[in-house]
Amino acid sequence: MSGLTAERTLPNGEVSRGEYRADGTGILRAWGALIPRTWEIRGDDQLCITGEGDTQCYRLDKSSKVPDLYRAREVSTEKAYEFTVTGRVARARADEKGIPPEAAAKGGPAAPSAAEIAKELSNPATPVSSLGNNIEYRKFKGDLPGAGDQESWIYTFQPAFPFPMGDGKILAFRPAFPVLLQQPVFDAATGSFEDKGVELGDIPFDLAYGGTSKSGLITLAGLFGVLPTHTDDAVGSDQWRLGPEFVLGVTKRWGVLGGLFSHQWNVGGGSDEPDTSLSSLNYFYAFNLGGGLQFASGPTITYDWEADNGNRWTVPLGIGLSKTFIKGGRPIKAQLQLFYNVEQPDAFAQEWGVKLTITPVVRNPFIRK
Repeated sequence: MSGLTAERTLPNGEVSRGEYRADGTGILRAWGALIPRTWEIRGDDQLCITGEGDTQCYRLDKSSKVPDLYRAREVSTEKAYEFTVTGRVARARADEKGIPPEAAAKGGPAAPSAAEIAKELSNPATPVSSLGNNIEYRKFKGDLPGAGDQESWIYTFQPAFPFPMGDGKILAFRPAFPVLLQQPVFDAATGSFEDKGVELGDIPFDLAYGGTSKSGLITLAGLFGVLPTHTDDAVGSDQWRLGPEFVLGVTKRWGVLGGLFSHQWNVGGGSDEPDTSLSSLNYFYAFNLGGGLQFASGPTITYDWEADNGNRWTVPLGIGLSKTFIKGGRPIKAQLQLFYNVEQPDAFAQEWGVKLTITPVVRNPFIRK
């Protein structure tokens, strides 16, 4: 095993590669991420590899008929996988489509586990590319007539393609494209609400540089902005907004914890609209429960500096569960979150909401195989 590289080519063409050193450590390169591994020999015939708190042990046999062909049999399940060895490179022969989901979720010497990918996707400084699909239901309350009867549905598409900058750092540009399927808007002339939809909302984005240190410290810094891309003036602003963004967090074996702070001012457009000065804190957590399951959520607290006293804070509490699984070699993360606002503006604001997110991992075009 010492000095051996284990490779697997997934059906989608992505190559994952485990590099194992003589000192019992290793690195798995998969989907752009560098995932730490350790390995050891137990007894006379077991090779054991540990990653993200889970250890898998294998017994290895060499074919007596085919040169360079080996079979690895997982000790706990007796599942067998074939691989060839050329020089110091072992290449898996198993087609990922033929591996049961429960086996694929465990990963292997040359493949990430669901738990490892789940932890990566919980880290805002991950180099892993993904396509976030969010559907959110919101229920409102407030002093305006009929406020308590209002609800909304929003679909948001959020792609993430981090650009690797070396030394574990990334440059990330993450836009979010909101489609308002149903959005209540108050008409002051009639004193009642009307529903708008289907409309494109204003597009928020961030551009940030940073990474994760060897100790697990997550740091990012950059810009946060909002583009006036709405297709109906009733559901957006004509202002161009921009401001700073900072992320501070930590990733450990138990999970990920941190916060993303941003502030935005209006820097152009919307001259007939009130000034904008809005601070936000997106606090996020993900506690690993094993097998790609996490107790995780990411609510966003906001403070409106331009609002009247008593109407400046929006403070949600959030809980959620997420499950990462591997289908046909591709990791997919599903998450369900529940939010409840313990503080919000009096006139009209969200009271509670539910958010479903489906996030498939995709190949990062900025990372060579």
